[in-house]
Amino acid sequence: LDNNKIQGTISPQIDNLHEAEQIYLGQNQLTGTLPSSIGTNRPNNWRFFSVYNNQLTGPIHEGMRLRKAYTLDFSRNEFYGTIPNDIGQENYSTLRLLYLDHNTLTGTIPSSLMQMRKMKGLFLNDNRLQ
Repeated sequence: LDNNKIQGTISPQIDNLHEAEQIYLGQNQLTGTLPSSIGTNRPNNWRFFSVYNNQLTGPIHEGMRLRKAYTLDFSRNEFYGTIPNDIGQENYSTLRLLYLDHNTLTGTIPSSLMQMRKMKGLFLNDNRLQ
């Protein structure tokens, strides 16, 4: 569903796509916040999750159980708040690429991110991080 000019919000029902491996929602016109239920109802098989280049806002929630994700792309939105402390812990043990750039995230970078052995790319530019 990448680059289709889809408008509206992301439904909490997206969590029902737990068997999908790739969720591409980038380059649309999505607004609102990320559903807080993503990955919390049941473990999912998402290897790639992208909401790149939309108009999403609000915090990036803690507690998303995306244990199989290799790539998470939250870049080029209007997310604010701090980077969730649980990124870099067991909920994200397979994560290799994390895109948080071009948002308005604040606070410090969790030290757990620097200890992720499988991480190949961490993109934090154009935020308000310390």
